[in-house]
Amino acid sequence: MATVTTTTTTTSRVVIFPISKSRLQKVEEGLRFIISHFDPNEPLWPRTISSHTTGGKQIVVNSIHEALKWFKAANFRDCRISAYPIYTDEYIKRTGIVFAPTILLCDLDREHFGTNEEFEAVVTKIMVNFEKILGVRPTLLWTGSGVHFILPQSIIMPLEKIEDFNQFAEPSRKFLHFEEWLMTDGKADQNHNRNVSFKNCMLRIPGSQNFGSCQRNGRDEIIGIPYEAEVRIIQTWDGNIPSVNHLLPRCYMW
Repeated sequence: MATVTTTTTTTSRVVIFPISKSRLQKVEEGLRFIISHFDPNEPLWPRTISSHTTGGKQIVVNSIHEALKWFKAANFRDCRISAYPIYTDEYIKRTGIVFAPTILLCDLDREHFGTNEEFEAVVTKIMVNFEKILGVRPTLLWTGSGVHFILPQSIIMPLEKIEDFNQFAEPSRKFLHFEEWLMTDGKADQNHNRNVSFKNCMLRIPGSQNFGSCQRNGRDEIIGIPYEAEVRIIQTWDGNIPSVNHLLPRCYMW
């Protein structure tokens, strides 16, 4: 919560007046925070976003302002932005460009665990894995229904350009699957782990709300928004961008 500090001349007391941030302010700050994880060597825009209003469908935007307009139209519910920029199929074919796995997203759902204690123990173990395997502290988000671990990382090149991986289909994408499995000890959301790609790696925006966690009536109308429905930053990325080159042999065996 932001504060304003004033000093009274008569008593020399410091008086703190709390200022509540608007939902728009929270989401804009959250969007800029997520963007700070993106590879500066890749184009920031155009990029896709999605929201409750789009029904999860990805919409192309060309600026923060444009993204916020869509998020505001959705009452800031289910706001997401793609971890990777857009390249058209024609551009990819013409240039031969392929994505390198420079951002890792690990998705852990609370509903897959019997108790909060079990869930929290797994989250703690995953954080230990990040420290032990990569020597880094990733961003940790509460998503309204679980947690996301978000980490920028570096790799020598896309795996498609490494001869040993030529025998595999989409090896750079498969590397993301392997790494999520490795970091979470196989406890990541299985649907996410099987299907995540460079085209659907969507990151929730802190300050937005998870529609699925809101209280609704029989007509699917929101009748209450619990605190747990808000996407929140639990821990911020420490700013280190680890190399994952040493994981390539393990990924090959996997």
